[in-house]
Amino acid sequence: MEEESGGTSLCPWRTFLPEQFQSLEEYAHALCDFAEGPVATLMRTATATRFLLDDTFHKLPPEWIPHLEALSLDQLAHLPLGKHVEDEWPQSLVEFVRAGHDLVVRRVPNEGAMQQLESEIPDLKSQSALSHAMKAKKFQESKTFAPLVARFARALGVSHAVDIGAGKGYFSQLLAFCFDMQVVGVDINEKLTAGAAQRLAHVATLQERQQQRQQSEVPSRESSGSSSSSEAAGGSYSPLTIAVGPETPPNVLFEGANPSDGYLLVGMHCCGNLTPNMLRIFAQQPALTGMMQLGCCYHKLTEEDEVLLPAVRRRDGVVDSGSSAGSVLGFPLSRVVQERHTKLMETGRREACHSCERWPVTLDACEQAYKMHLYRTMLQVVLDRYYAEDLKVRGRDVAVGTIRKSMRASFALYAEECIVKKLQLSFDRVTPEQLHEVEAEFSGRGHEIQIFWTLRGVLGRVLESLILVDRLLYLQENVVLLEDQCLFTTVVPAFHPVDSPRNMAIVCARYDPRLQTPHHLMRAIDTSGTVPLLPHLPAH
Repeated sequence: MEEESGGTSLCPWRTFLPEQFQSLEEYAHALCDFAEGPVATLMRTATATRFLLDDTFHKLPPEWIPHLEALSLDQLAHLPLGKHVEDEWPQSLVEFVRAGHDLVVRRVPNEGAMQQLESEIPDLKSQSALSHAMKAKKFQESKTFAPLVARFARALGVSHAVDIGAGKGYFSQLLAFCFDMQVVGVDINEKLTAGAAQRLAHVATLQERQQQRQQSEVPSRESSGSSSSSEAAGGSYSPLTIAVGPETPPNVLFEGANPSDGYLLVGMHCCGNLTPNMLRIFAQQPALTGMMQLGCCYHKLTEEDEVLLPAVRRRDGVVDSGSSAGSVLGFPLSRVVQERHTKLMETGRREACHSCERWPVTLDACEQAYKMHLYRTMLQVVLDRYYAEDLKVRGRDVAVGTIRKSMRASFALYAEECIVKKLQLSFDRVTPEQLHEVEAEFSGRGHEIQIFWTLRGVLGRVLESLILVDRLLYLQENVVLLEDQCLFTTVVPAFHPVDSPRNMAIVCARYDPRLQTPHHLMRAIDTSGTVPLLPHLPAH
C-alpha cells in the first residue's frame, strides 16, 4: 500500500501532478480521454512525411484554421505552454489548448531547489578527474542527478546502487566518489563496460596527481579531510557486463554481498524499453529498497501489435525473462491504461520526446527545424511523383536521417542529398525544372507545418504525462512488498526542461514506516521547493 503517515496528509505523487484529480486512476483516464479525442487522434495517426500529399492541415477543424493562421511563430511557440489563448477563438480550440496545458505534469523545477542540489556536489575543482571526457550536457545533468540520487539513498539508509545502462560510467563514478556510495555500473555492451574500466583507471591516476599537487602546494591540508582522496575514500565503482532480468538477485551484482540496508536501482536516460524493464525488475525484487530513473527515447517503446526490432533489443540492457507478449511491451504497463486500449503510435511517442519549454527561447532553431520539415514533406511529393516504383519496393515511406548543413541551403540541394546519398537512387529521373515546380507549388505552406507541429507539441506533453502516470500505476499495482513494508511512488523533475528535455524521474521505494515517512522521503528529493520541513522522523 501507499501510506500517508508521520502527521502529514502529503501524497507524494501529487507534488508534481495536477491537483484536480483525486487518484492516479482518475488522472490516467483524463489523459486517455484527451489522447483519444478527434484532433489528438489525427495528430497521432498522421504521417509526417505525407503532410502535403494527404493535405493533413485541412483535416483540422475548419473553424480553427483562420485563427491559427493569424498567429506568429513567437505566438505559436508559447501556445503549448498555455500562454497564448485568445478570446475570439472557437471554444473547442480554447478547450484543446487549455486542457493540453492543465493535464500535464509540472516539468519545471524550482530554481532555488536546483541550485541547492548543485551546491551539494563536492568541490569539482578538486574532483575534475570525474568530469574527464564528459560532454558538457552530460556533466551538467550528472551534477544535478547524482546529488538527487544521493539524497534519496541517505533518506532510505542505502549505500549500494546498481546503475542500469551505465555505459562508460560517467554518472556512476560521480555518484560513487562524490557521495561515498558502492556502485555497480551494469551494461550489456562489453565495449562500453571495458571503456568504463579504462576510464576508472584514468580517473584514479588523475585523482592521485591532483592529490599530490594539493599536498605539495598546501601540506597542512593533509589532515584537513577536504582533499579529493577523502571524498572518494568511502565510495567504489565496478563496471559489469551482464544482462539483468527480473529474477537476477541484486547480490549477484555485488559478488555475493548482501547489505542489510538493501540496494538502490538507478538509471539516467534509459533508452526505450530499458525503463519499463527496470520497473519490472524493481517490482519483482524485494531486496531492491529504492529506485530512481530517468527515461528517454519514448519513440523506441513497443506497443501492442508492434514487433520488437532487433536494434531495440540490442540497445536494451535488460533481458526480460517473460514469454508473454506483455513482458516485452513498453506501453502500456498498468492494468488501468491497458484496459483503455489507448495507443500512442510512433508519431505520438516521438512527440512525447520534445520539450516545448525550449521553443520560446530557441525561435531561430525552431524556424530552421520547420524549414527542414517542409523540405522533407516536399521531398515526399517528389518521391511519390517520380520514384513511386522504388517506394513500392521499400514498402513504406523512407527515412533520410540527418542532412549535412551545407545541403540545407536550398530545396534542390536537399533533394539531391536525400535522393543520391541517403536513398541511393538515380537523380536522373527528376529534372531541376520538376524540382522547382514542386517547390513553387508547396513552399508557401510552411506556416501550415508550424501550426500543425505546434498542436502536436500540445499533444506530446499530454502523452508524456500518460507514459509517466502509466509507470506509476504499474508500480502501485505490481511491486512486491514484504511484511511491514509500505510503498512510496512519485515523479520529480531532475533538470530544467530547457536544458534537458527528458527531465522527469520516476521514484519508488519500499520503506519501513517505523523508520521513514512519505513526507521525509519526498522532502529529500523535492525539487519544487514546496514540501515543508518536518521537525522529526519516526522513532527507530
